[in-house]
Amino acid sequence: MIKVLLFANFFAQKAFSEDWTRIDCGSDTSYKDANGDTWNSDDDYIKAGDNKQVAPSSSSKVEQLNTLRVFFKQNKICYTLPTPSSTRYLVRAMFWYGNYDGLSKPRDMAWFNSYRYDYGANDRILGYPDDPFNRIWEPQIPPGLESVTANFTSIDVTSVNDPPDSAIITAVEAQSSSDTIHLSFSFGNISHLDHVEMYFTEPFLQTSETRSFKVLLNKSYVNTTNPEYQKCVSIGANSLSVGTLNVQLVPTSDSTLSPIISAIEVYTVSEPLVTATTSQNDLDGLGEFVHNFEQLKGWNGEPCLPNDTIWQRLNCSTDYQPPRISFWIQSARLSPGFST
Repeated sequence: MIKVLLFANFFAQKAFSEDWTRIDCGSDTSYKDANGDTWNSDDDYIKAGDNKQVAPSSSSKVEQLNTLRVFFKQNKICYTLPTPSSTRYLVRAMFWYGNYDGLSKPRDMAWFNSYRYDYGANDRILGYPDDPFNRIWEPQIPPGLESVTANFTSIDVTSVNDPPDSAIITAVEAQSSSDTIHLSFSFGNISHLDHVEMYFTEPFLQTSETRSFKVLLNKSYVNTTNPEYQKCVSIGANSLSVGTLNVQLVPTSDSTLSPIISAIEVYTVSEPLVTATTSQNDLDGLGEFVHNFEQLKGWNGEPCLPNDTIWQRLNCSTDYQPPRISFWIQSARLSPGFST
């Protein structure tokens, strides 16, 4: 069975810092983009995988999405990133199949999904510099809703999360003042705790009209909002879901205008992937093997955890804490100069 993981690019940032490491996965060279930001080739961060180009018909206006690195063999693929100081780091990755192999068959992969949509936008993915925090906002116009662009270009008052103005001035609204907006977000058939942030504004200065609607998560009432002109209002809430998270914007009885939404962020909480690490002595020993034998250059990251991504040819015993390792040397066919 072939296992494939597609990386387009990712960013790493030290918490509370504007220092970014930008990596264009699959790019053969490092370069500066139109904003003057340096994007590094990923050759110095990983030894496994092959560089590919997306199909011309799937090319993106985001330059970094047009190359990718593809992995065929390893159970687990890890990038090694510089962390010069002991602090928190923010890591953000983007994945794009882009029909690189001409088969039009994206790989099925299980993720703990999150969503960040810029409603009403057509085809432009927002990121830095529109968003100084480099959050990625995907354009989205759900079926049955109408795209709206405000008659102003900047927000006077915004929410504490400081979404980019360009994501707020576009929106989608229901076709009628009596229609409800239904938004659904899939997470697989699992129970999960979600956090949702929704952003609203009134795109036009109305003197005799009223826009008012209730916000529901999984049919539970959260709040009622009356968006204001040139102001960004946010509503946040947590909800326990199984499979799909459902958001409803229901017009109130006195509303003369339809419900509207500019942007949304959806997060889900996962259980910790690992609770312990492998013995440091075992890690040091494996490091010597990886350093000296070309066949093992694709090995990287934590070898035994999570326990469904153990390195090939290893046996990780859970009888010990931390886990201990045995290595099937004969199956590795190490050469030159190694005899079993």
